[in-house]
This record gives sequence, structure tokens and C-alpha cells, in this order.
Amino acid sequence: MGKQIAIIGLGLMGGSLAKALQSKWDVTITGVDQDQTTIETAMAERTIQYGLNHLETLSWEVFDLIIFCTPIEITLQWMERIDGKVKDTATVIDIGSTKGQVMQLAAKVNYDFIGGHPMVGSEKSGYIHSKGHLFENAYFILTPLEQSKEEKITLLYEMIDAIGAMPITMDAEQHDLFTAVISHVPHIIASALVHMIKEFDHKEVLIKLAAGGFKDITRIASSSPHLWQHISLSNKEKIDLVLKQLLTTIDEYKQRLSEENNDYLFTYFSKAKEMRDQIVDTVNTDIPKQYALIVDIEDRPGMIAKISTLLYEHQINIKNIGIIHNREFENGCLKIILENRLDQVSAYQVLQKHEYLVFK
Repeated sequence: MGKQIAIIGLGLMGGSLAKALQSKWDVTITGVDQDQTTIETAMAERTIQYGLNHLETLSWEVFDLIIFCTPIEITLQWMERIDGKVKDTATVIDIGSTKGQVMQLAAKVNYDFIGGHPMVGSEKSGYIHSKGHLFENAYFILTPLEQSKEEKITLLYEMIDAIGAMPITMDAEQHDLFTAVISHVPHIIASALVHMIKEFDHKEVLIKLAAGGFKDITRIASSSPHLWQHISLSNKEKIDLVLKQLLTTIDEYKQRLSEENNDYLFTYFSKAKEMRDQIVDTVNTDIPKQYALIVDIEDRPGMIAKISTLLYEHQINIKNIGIIHNREFENGCLKIILENRLDQVSAYQVLQKHEYLVFK
């Protein structure tokens, strides 16, 4: 008999996880979502076997694995309420973007809770945009407690492997600092840059010219405001720490700029370039990113060859191609670098014509 799983929240992440587990693991899934239409759709598609639009009557004691795919304030509320209701052999996990608060509470409850964070995401939300291959080739971070049982961690490794993701284990403190540096503060900066336009764009000229680098660096500002409101509050200490360091760096740059310190300015940019070039990237190229396409595909044999052949048949040259592993702000798992703008447009049209989901 397969595992009994409860997935709380069937939005983009919960819906995608349900679809992935349903197709890759021997499971019976009960889905919970406040939207009745979502429940009905998920059941009609056989993504879940049972569905509820409230948690009050859920039989917590029957599940082997309980997964919270809800905003952190909802997760925290129900982590306390289910204490004493789950069976001893059960494993409980969340998939939130911050881990400090949930793991502090996890240390107090009387059941096995392990934090989780799949490094995937999208500018779209809701079950309608969920897909079973969302997690393929993406990193999936786990934050167990010191007392977490090895067999529970092993179970989650099996789950992560089943959905095609790659597990990484670290403590919650480390996770929240790392995500503040590489995810949360960059999002704040992107949003700040967008806000900056209105201070200078009195005739709405800049917004029309804001393409290329500006559009690329601010793309993540299009993500869910509700989500980022709660991420900011749940990781405010680490975000504050990183912002203070950033402001120190900017203040020093401003001072050196006013002094016209040529040596400092050159070193500032050259060291940044050197460090940026060391960042591991599956697609390592100096071709400008505006000539890149992201293609949403399932990870199965022959898919890259199929797309490469298709573009070759249309005389479109591929400069580089590779799988994206950190996909928190990417809408797909395959990145293709093209020679020039014309090839990018042509490849986009060809792939769309053949019903691939493509993003510029």
C-alpha cells in the first residue's frame, strides 16, 4: 500500500508537488485548499484522490507525510494545532522560503517536523499554473533539527529524488542568511529600482526605454506582492543585516565617486566582475542575457536533442544550452543562448509554434 499524503494548499507549489508525486510515487493524496473550484479541478484531473476546503475536519492521524504549502503565518498556526494529532511515524514538512520561525516552533512540538524549501518559483500563481515537472533539476533545501530522525530525512530524500529535484541539507540560520543574500535582498533591490523610475520619469519616457539590462535586473519585481510581504516579515533580521552591509558598500562607493578616486572605481568594478564570473552557471557565457530563452520542458531523455534539432532545421544557431538548477525566479528548466536578437525572436516563434512554453 502506498503512502498516505496530505498537501495543505494547492496553489502553484502545492499543486505542482501533488502532480509530481502522483505521477512518480506510490501515493494516495488528500488535498486541502480553501478554493472549492481548485479542489474539484484537482480531483477531476486525478491529481488528488480526496479533497477538502477546510482543515478542521481533516483526519491528521492517517497520514504518513503532511506537507504545508501555505503562507508562513498559516503554517505556524497549524503546526501548533496539530500537535498531539499526528501519528508517531508521520513526517511533517513545509516548503516556505524562510525557515527560522518554523524551525523554532518545530523544536517545541511533539512530532517530527523538517523544514523544506524548493528553489523554484514563478511570476504566476495558483493551481491553474501548476505543473508536475516544476521541481525537476532544481535544488530542494532541507533544514532538519539536530534530533531529526535519520529515517525521516531519508524519506524526504526519496521524495525529492522522486520529483526530480536535488536535495541539500543545512540549518535554518544558515538557510535564512543565504536566502536573504541571494534571494530576498535582490528582490528588494529590484523593487527599489522600479520605484526609482517614478522619481525621474515625469513624462513616462524612461518606462518606455527600460529594456535590456534594466528590464532583466528588475524582472523578479513582478512576483507576488503578498508573498514578498510575508517573506520580508518572516526573515526581517537577516534581511536587515544584509541591507546594512549593502548600504555600507554603497555609501563607500558614493564617497569614492565624489572624490573621483579612479583606482577605487576600477577596483570596485573589476572585483565585482571577477566574483560574478566565478558564480557557477550551467550556461556559462558572455552573450547578453537578452538573447536567451527559457523553455519549460519535462526532464526526460531526448528533450534537449529534440529542441536542438528543431532549431537546427530552421537554421537557428545555438550558442549554449543547459539545465537551470536554481530556478526560484525562472519560468522553466532549459536555458538556450542565441547568437543575436533575430535568432532569439525566430527561436521563440518556432518553439511556440510547436507548442513549447517559452519565456524571454
